[in-house]
Amino acid sequence: MNKGQMLLLLVALIFITAIITAMIFQSKDVVAVQTVPMDVKVGDSYAFNLDTDAIHFGRILPGTQGIRGFVLNNTKDIDVVAELTSEGEISLWVEASDQNVLVKANSARQINLTVTAPNDAEFREYKGTLKVVFRRAEQ
Repeated sequence: MNKGQMLLLLVALIFITAIITAMIFQSKDVVAVQTVPMDVKVGDSYAFNLDTDAIHFGRILPGTQGIRGFVLNNTKDIDVVAELTSEGEISLWVEASDQNVLVKANSARQINLTVTAPNDAEFREYKGTLKVVFRRAEQ
């Protein structure tokens, strides 16, 4: 192995070590992670789905919105920040009333999610996932 290859290997090892160290420090402040399925049906009429097994937006028309609220409960004795992200085929359609929510110790916060179907959305069911990462709030 020549000096150039050894230098490249050393740089790669330092880079990998830095990434792993950053991941360890970043994950230490994670208190919990939850994922919840989401779905919306696009059709020619409106309909509700109030089941609680997922975030169901019901049925909406193309170019319209549906709103679904939920409560973030913090049963820990520490303040947390809930970071909300959406994934899946409706991820670009979903907007949270707040994406980084401070939830005080032993308290709750109301959050609303709004889904907006594009004008050209086909009549069918669309799915996704809401991911909530609870991190220890900075003191």
